[in-house]
Amino acid sequence: MISVNESTLDGALRSLISAYPEVGRRIFDDHGNIKHAWTVYIENKEIKFPEEGGTSVLETDVISIVPTVAGG
Repeated sequence: MISVNESTLDGALRSLISAYPEVGRRIFDDHGNIKHAWTVYIENKEIKFPEEGGTSVLETDVISIVPTVAGG
């Protein structure tokens, strides 16, 4: 678990990649958007448009970034 002190999803993600640039290269595309291969959750609720970034987060919120699973 990594702790960041930010009030928006965008800020939290930017803090993450600032501290761990290799994570940013895997998760974000060349335009700074989250690649389609990843899904973002805040407190187990899927964030449909994480690239909008303005989603508020609380200090106690858990943000999860997981690989998207598809298939049948």
